[in-house]
Amino acid sequence: EMGSNSDNSTTTTTTTNSSHNKCDLAHLDQMSNGSMCRIPWHEVRDVLHPSQQAVGCGAVQRKCEKDYKTRPKAQKRMDDTSGRLPFVLGPNRVPYLIDSHHTVSALETSKFHTVQVTLQKVCDWSHLTPAAFGKEMQTANFMNGTGRPQKEGGDEDPNALPVPFLDVTTAPDAIPRYIYELRDDPWRSLAALVRKTSHKDQCPAGHDKCLRGYIRDCRADGRMTPFFEFRWAYFFNDAYRHGCDNDNNKTTSFWDDAQDCHKFHRAYDTLMTKARQGQAIQVKEWQKAADLLVPLCRGETAQTYTLPPSLGAPMGGEPLPGVVRGKDTPILRDDPSCEAPACPSLATDFFGQKSWASLWSSSSSCTAADSSRIS
Repeated sequence: EMGSNSDNSTTTTTTTNSSHNKCDLAHLDQMSNGSMCRIPWHEVRDVLHPSQQAVGCGAVQRKCEKDYKTRPKAQKRMDDTSGRLPFVLGPNRVPYLIDSHHTVSALETSKFHTVQVTLQKVCDWSHLTPAAFGKEMQTANFMNGTGRPQKEGGDEDPNALPVPFLDVTTAPDAIPRYIYELRDDPWRSLAALVRKTSHKDQCPAGHDKCLRGYIRDCRADGRMTPFFEFRWAYFFNDAYRHGCDNDNNKTTSFWDDAQDCHKFHRAYDTLMTKARQGQAIQVKEWQKAADLLVPLCRGETAQTYTLPPSLGAPMGGEPLPGVVRGKDTPILRDDPSCEAPACPSLATDFFGQKSWASLWSSSSSCTAADSSRIS
């Protein structure tokens, strides 16, 4: 996701003021930047467009089990400031969600559609042409402009490395139109869950996740590193494709220890086999696989890894955020709180990119009955 690119832009859990005005979806252009309004989810679920192609259904399932078991719990979660839904108003006055895709995916999956949500307007770019809007979204780091091409025959290969597409307007098939059509990225699930790894027996009291894979990262300006969990997801995906060495003399493998690599590959391949057979995958199974990624997160390759420049802004050419050196180095501090997204000045220089629209087609998304399967 855009700001936190996880589920929370900050660690704050302040309750949203329930006195905000009811959203008038026909006049969102009349809201000032930064202002908020309230509306039942079922009234906006067919209006609010996503700005990324996929979520991690395993991570969504975990959120459902943790925060959305009952309607009151779901409402409480959406009333937290971390549950606010920031949007940018695009051409034809269409609102585009720029963060919290996993949060609303969990709400959608829970089926508690009468829960009130808080929309927060970040920018009004409704006056821009579709092409200019797409480029501004990319320049402002409000859109994850990468996704997976489909395999021959039409199915999506979950292990293919993501490639860039242009934007949400010139590549309309690249990003689903509705939240409930977001595709499943298993690597994004693992990137989220490796930060939930718990070692209570090895960590000091109050720091049971001290051996998690990496930490949340803020930029020098105080804002969240754009799409930080998608960056790690790409790295894990790339590492998987490089395989495991037969011994500890590294050649192409990203892993420091071949045994650690083989353990993860066996666990991941088991999950994918279950998915292909149509079997539901439990959160604990996702978590066990994610736990096996900690040595990769803490290894030598992660320290120097750079995302391919071909991915384009904002991820291309960037290092991994929040890297922790040392397999057994404890993290004895909380993840930092980063500032919420704000509307930047419009860019003056635009650049063109080839549209990848022809590479995409719809694929299955997370549903209440199938929130952890891979198509």
